[in-house]
Amino acid sequence: MSIITEKNLKKSNQDLYDSIIEYNKTFGGIKWVQKLYNYNNHITELPKCENCGGDVKFHRYTKGYQRCCSNFCHITSKRTDLIRNETKKERYGNIYYNNREKAKETNLNKFGETSPMKNKDILEKRNKTNIERYGHASPLLNDDVLKKSSDKKFQIYGDINYNNRDAAKQTCLERYGVDSPIKNPESLKRMIETNQKKFGVDNVFQNEEMIQRLKLINETTFKEKWCKILNINFDDVLLNGEIVTISNHCKKHKNFSTTKNSLYDRNNEKQNFCTECFGKNKNESIGEKEIRYYIEEDLKQETKKIRIKNKEIDIFIPSHKFGIEYNGLYWHSEIYKENDYHIKKLMLCHDNNINLIQIFEDEWFNKKEIVKSLIATHLNQSINTIDANICDIINLTNSQSGEFLHENDINDIIESDLNLGLYYENELVSVATFKNDDGNYKICNYSNRVFTNVHDSLKVLFTHLIKENNVKSINISVDKRFGFDVNEIIKLGFRFVDTLKPKYLYCKNNVKNRFKPEIVELNLSNNSEKFYKVFDCGCDNYLLKK
Repeated sequence: MSIITEKNLKKSNQDLYDSIIEYNKTFGGIKWVQKLYNYNNHITELPKCENCGGDVKFHRYTKGYQRCCSNFCHITSKRTDLIRNETKKERYGNIYYNNREKAKETNLNKFGETSPMKNKDILEKRNKTNIERYGHASPLLNDDVLKKSSDKKFQIYGDINYNNRDAAKQTCLERYGVDSPIKNPESLKRMIETNQKKFGVDNVFQNEEMIQRLKLINETTFKEKWCKILNINFDDVLLNGEIVTISNHCKKHKNFSTTKNSLYDRNNEKQNFCTECFGKNKNESIGEKEIRYYIEEDLKQETKKIRIKNKEIDIFIPSHKFGIEYNGLYWHSEIYKENDYHIKKLMLCHDNNINLIQIFEDEWFNKKEIVKSLIATHLNQSINTIDANICDIINLTNSQSGEFLHENDINDIIESDLNLGLYYENELVSVATFKNDDGNYKICNYSNRVFTNVHDSLKVLFTHLIKENNVKSINISVDKRFGFDVNEIIKLGFRFVDTLKPKYLYCKNNVKNRFKPEIVELNLSNNSEKFYKVFDCGCDNYLLKK
């Protein structure tokens, strides 16, 4: 079929040409044949992929637009699936028909094996590609892949180990009429026939050679995984049934023994692995032991437990009159503690000249390096000291400030209008973010780089803010839990305004995260899970007026 060209139509029929151009003006820079097709077929909106909703390509005038944006979408679209099922039902009487013998024959002709995965060249190519992309022969050994999967499951289902068994059962019911394939007589018969043919037994696990082979594979896979996690050599992991002996991992103990389950549990909970240093003790949590170990071994400070008026301080450093409370979420929730429990303990320490900070379990679990830095700062052991006066001040995007705060600030990130950063030798070392209300600025987040003391950073940032903006006032809320030295802001002219009473977040048992009230309370009545309030120590408000 010949299509009139744009040039010829413009010469022969200017009015029609103008109509076609006008009709297509909202579609942007598309080709003439596409414009002609749109006009003749009354296309008012460019079609979208029927599978994912993405943009599709224009094929040609006689065919029009493609149904899908890619081959993948075409194969996985509901329409293709429906056509495929109808064809299988018509030809074979079963929409799940799969001609395995033909597939094996094709694979033998192409790869010399009944399955592509039995071909050594393909396996080597696959492993090489996976190593280049993920650093391992299997993507499932890559930390980023595992974390992405866990984060997605937690985001959607609230459980990093979520498995939709109900959907699996429903699929089996539709395909086999039972909730498990092995309950289907035909499937069970096929499985037994295959096992008899390959291994000479009804069940593969009755074959001694296969049992030993699987055992060796499982042990090797287990050792490879834990060598990587613990950063030790292959021979440093010894297996004896469920007992695992680890060598050359702990600085203090050359060897320690544990169980497979204990290793997995401690890894999931980001706890120290050494059972000699961090054995189970009902009077002290592993998180508390890890903090004590960090202070004694890395910061070389003596620690002990003390009691003040029958209240115990978990970790006390006598040389600095500095105390740390490690608050397990469930055990410090409203079930066991009064709403003002944490603030009362803080004031009790203050009255006895003890600087106390309080760390919640999820902060140690999720922000361990930030907590370590906070403790080191209180003990005057920051690794780097930088003078803010020689730093460059840069306005940051939300993405730049957010990335820095995520790695360095223990507090949640609050939405801001203005983000200021200090750069030292092209490295971002301090960030302060602000919310502006007609010249009245409120500081949202402020943090220095972990293990770094940026001297005078607040002074330099506030001076720049005032110089470059029409500032009427600056408000800062100081979280009482972290022992911030307010003398620094008082010297800058800030004055105490008031104290905000303790606020709460929600927790649930066995989950090391706290949840915002607006998220939990919206669905609380419809949610069968139990959530409990966990109260903080409140904040002190300070104000600087110009």
